Amino acid sequence: MNKSLLIQQFNGFISLKHLRNLLTLAILVVMNTQSKAQTVDCNAIMACNDLVQISLGTNCTEVVVADMILEGQAYPNSYYNVVVSTANGTPITNNLLTKANLGKTYNVVVTLSGCDLSCWGNITVEDKLPPVITNCPSVTLQCGQPTTPGTSVPRPSASDACSSVTLTSIDKEVVSQCSAQYVKVITRTWTATDAYGNKTTCEQIINITRPTIDDVVFPPNYDDHDKPVFSCTTNLKLLPNGAPHPDVTGYPGGTDCPNIMYFYNDVIFPICGASKKVLRQWTVIDWCTGRDTVSAQIIKISRYRPTGLRFSS
Repeated sequence: MNKSLLIQQFNGFISLKHLRNLLTLAILVVMNTQSKAQTVDCNAIMACNDLVQISLGTNCTEVVVADMILEGQAYPNSYYNVVVSTANGTPITNNLLTKANLGKTYNVVVTLSGCDLSCWGNITVEDKLPPVITNCPSVTLQCGQPTTPGTSVPRPSASDACSSVTLTSIDKEVVSQCSAQYVKVITRTWTATDAYGNKTTCEQIINITRPTIDDVVFPPNYDDHDKPVFSCTTNLKLLPNGAPHPDVTGYPGGTDCPNIMYFYNDVIFPICGASKKVLRQWTVIDWCTGRDTVSAQIIKISRYRPTGLRFSS
């Protein structure tokens, strides 16, 4: 067999193989088309549900299709023509419902394509999806740090595609025993409510660490070293013993938790006329560990203002 004859036979084999592939593909396409095609029975009974509640989706829209209305739907949605209209017959463009349609009732007519067969019903448009809450983290704070939302504790955000949202919170505080890691745990439950009464919640845990004696900071002296002395002419808030009130001279810091308690005792030394010196002894106790510490605060009230110093009332 010569070379040219071999080439002709080879090309013929390729052409025949290619033809068989094309025929196979054509048969598959026809079979697939036939499997999708359904014979429509124009004498079938078609029934629509009435007063159907349509809830809008996450973007506050929804397209009305046949399976939302039909009872015992026989064919896919594409086999039906759907028309949504107002009570006076004005159609809704593309059957697209938005937040502008919320709370309203519409007429829906469903027709089987290619047949004079239809049914109708009414729908009401509702918002049944709750708002979404974001940024609701738990936090750990030191005693004395503010727990008000938006300060040391982040305030969550809430949103809803269909309406405005009201965000409220309720706190539940649990004071722990000395063996617990935290002195107090606040469970803050946030509730987001939209204009249609849909609600969602999140829990924000606020852990308050337990302080120790070492965390206590005592108030300064008013002796012209730490702070200026007080003038006799200054209108001060006084205790019954005549000493300046701690509201003026300060309290120990780091004592805002239940396990830390403090008290004080004043010894007053008259100096000259209305001048006096107060030795205020602070005692702080940690009830969980049994430790205590003592610190003295000197508070001086003078008839004379030291040169170059100013005093506020």
